[in-house]
Amino acid sequence: MYMSLFSFGKELRDMRIKLGLTQNDVSTLTGINTDTLRRIEGGKVMPKFETLSYLSAIYKHDLNTLFLKYRFNDFDSLYELKNKLESKFDRDEFYTLNTELKELNSLIRNIHNSYFKDYLTQLTLLTDAVILYKDEDKYKEAIERLIKAIIITLPTFDLDNYKSLVYSPMEMRILMNIAFVLNKMNNDSMYLEILEFCIKSVDEVNEMYPKLCYNLAGAYTR
Repeated sequence: MYMSLFSFGKELRDMRIKLGLTQNDVSTLTGINTDTLRRIEGGKVMPKFETLSYLSAIYKHDLNTLFLKYRFNDFDSLYELKNKLESKFDRDEFYTLNTELKELNSLIRNIHNSYFKDYLTQLTLLTDAVILYKDEDKYKEAIERLIKAIIITLPTFDLDNYKSLVYSPMEMRILMNIAFVLNKMNNDSMYLEILEFCIKSVDEVNEMYPKLCYNLAGAYTR
């Protein structure tokens, strides 16, 4: 597996210039140090999930997904698998998810890059949790899987401090599913609280925004 931090940094720089922003402008809008921005654009440092999530709101583009294109030779295969999973999640087609789960486990066995391995592991644990709570009514086990998934990239996460953290799209999806399981466990107040936090925390261009709108509207109706 190969990655090109330089190529990613150049594309990020080109996007910023097209938006008519200086590095100082981006720093003011996001709170990210200009030295950090300079090093990312110069291909000198591997950007963190949190940093790219902050920048995504300004650049109007999912930079975490863009970054994966520079980290994985077979990105198209992963992207296709990710889309299949999301489509099944949205359609509640949980009874066929074991097929994708096997594909994910196969991919993980052949990945040695820690960053990408974490991403795939989170997606695998999320898929496993969806099967557990939707198909097998194993709510406690599902919560355990989801928390295990989220602390891979947010080690300080727990349900008491979740509002103090900043989430990537993947982490937000995991948090949203934690809310779904809590709803199954008749914890309606926590369910609504988490969904309301999520929708306030994402920009309207975020891929999670329409999903959150749909689920929160359903929650209010019920």
